[in-house]
Amino acid sequence: MDQLTKMIDAARMYYEYDYSQQEIAKKLKMSRPTVSRILKKAKQEGIVEVTIHDPSEQIEQQTAALKHRFGLQDVIIVHADEEEHTLKEKLGEAAAAFIDQHIENKDILAASWGTTLYETARRVQPRALPNLEIVQLNGGASHSGSQTYATEIIHLLGSAFQTDNWLLPLPAIVDHVSVKHAIETDRHIQQILQKGEEANKAIFSVGAPTIDSVLMQTDYFTKEELEKLDNEAAGEICSRFFDDSGDICHQELNERTIGIELHDLKKKDSSILVAGGHRKHRAVRGALQGGYANILITDQKTAEKVLELP
Repeated sequence: MDQLTKMIDAARMYYEYDYSQQEIAKKLKMSRPTVSRILKKAKQEGIVEVTIHDPSEQIEQQTAALKHRFGLQDVIIVHADEEEHTLKEKLGEAAAAFIDQHIENKDILAASWGTTLYETARRVQPRALPNLEIVQLNGGASHSGSQTYATEIIHLLGSAFQTDNWLLPLPAIVDHVSVKHAIETDRHIQQILQKGEEANKAIFSVGAPTIDSVLMQTDYFTKEELEKLDNEAAGEICSRFFDDSGDICHQELNERTIGIELHDLKKKDSSILVAGGHRKHRAVRGALQGGYANILITDQKTAEKVLELP
């Protein structure tokens, strides 16, 4: 075996197969110091190149790029290379920490529903803020095979801050605009919807319009509506669907939706979008294009994909 072949074999065993230098010495019938020397020489001659990927450096670059591109106040990116449920827990931890740092006693905090926000709400640190008000941003899923945690999130936040809740005990979408108008004439419902508009801070996620999403599994949509959403929608916030530019993509459906209007999210001091995962990048980008969030909490992979999209 010539010297070059020995060098390549030793390098493969050490860097690709995780052999120890002692194990390589035994296999190639040479001393361990000799193995050490030829591994060093392999790097010097360019046979081996060592590349170090620093996650913190990448996160720094992504944070700056997202702030610049979408005019965001703040961006928090978690390093996550785990399963979907673990990712939601990490996003929940980051979002809960952000709320803990930024919530104040006279705020009105509005929240939507979903598993990511549930993971957020259950991680908020208990603290008495008796003048804080918690309000539900939009109606819930009246029929769903998956848990949406609509009321649980509001109760968890209210319990953590020992303060009052405003629940919106209604379906997210109704069959007719006339039904929505009738509901909204009720003074109690008006009061809750008004609180959502008045809220100076809002926290929400985005949904991807995939067939297995919680909202798409409800009985709210006709076959034609599902086809239109499949063709045009990038995502939804508070059950309001938007396209890749962030524009509402089904106006008639939007008019039957109960809860905050997306343009009202733009008026908040803090409009916090918490979302990540392999199917959410298009929805996140559409939401940012629409200007519905000024604070983004997401993961590295989603950030990367959002920045890759034209």
